Amino acid sequence: MEISMKKGMLLGFIGIVCFSFTLPATSIAVPYFGETIVGLSRTVIAAIIVGTVFIVKKQPLPSISQFKNLLIVAVGAVLAFPILTTYAMKSLPVSHGAIELALLPLATAGFAMWRGGERPSKRYWIASATGAVTVIIYAIYLGLGQLHKGDFAL
Repeated sequence: MEISMKKGMLLGFIGIVCFSFTLPATSIAVPYFGETIVGLSRTVIAAIIVGTVFIVKKQPLPSISQFKNLLIVAVGAVLAFPILTTYAMKSLPVSHGAIELALLPLATAGFAMWRGGERPSKRYWIASATGAVTVIIYAIYLGLGQLHKGDFAL
């Protein structure tokens, strides 16, 4: 059990490091390829990798109910996130975008609770609201007193 926990922590760390390259790589690629190509090519590359793993590991196809849930997640995580972050990186500095992406775990937890029918405590909501407001105030500060179109995309 100890080995699998260490392996899980290592894989989680590698995932975080890889994700940290999202905005810098996007910011570099957008001037050369444009927002649409950069946003959608990330999806295509991911689909090729997943498809290859499914074939190699001989995984069964998802059931209809699993496919419905995957489709819901895919609209946000596979289409909306890459396209919107790509659009935002055209007009915002990477450091600005990274600050705003601090809201992503809160949004993920919120949707997970909503879909799971959970009711978090008041302390959770107070802490979440405090963090979200802090991030938004800082984004306004970084934007020289105003929010920009890219802020709304993020």
